[in-house]
Amino acid sequence: MTTNKTVDYGLLFLLALIWSTSFLLIKLALPTIGPFSLTAVRLLIAAILLLGLLLVSGGKLPLHKNALQLYLVVGILGNTLPFCMISLGEVYIDSSLAAILMGIMPI
Repeated sequence: MTTNKTVDYGLLFLLALIWSTSFLLIKLALPTIGPFSLTAVRLLIAAILLLGLLLVSGGKLPLHKNALQLYLVVGILGNTLPFCMISLGEVYIDSSLAAILMGIMPI
């Protein structure tokens, strides 16, 4: 199967642009909002958007005890803690350095 490499590189560039600008926006918002409030607002916006997407697609979210416990663990370890740490780190370092350090992490 052949793919159009120009489209692939274009999408990769778009992803990098979107992802890296979030670090700049975090840095700009930190002096007025603070790291913990910023994290809460980011996660609230994401939750509202994902809930809207779930409702539009007609999906159902399991709400039994085991699922809620899993949501809590994943929410804290996968979202809240990392986003708080990124925001706290950007209090002390430049947004460009934060973006580079986060980009190196998968390597």
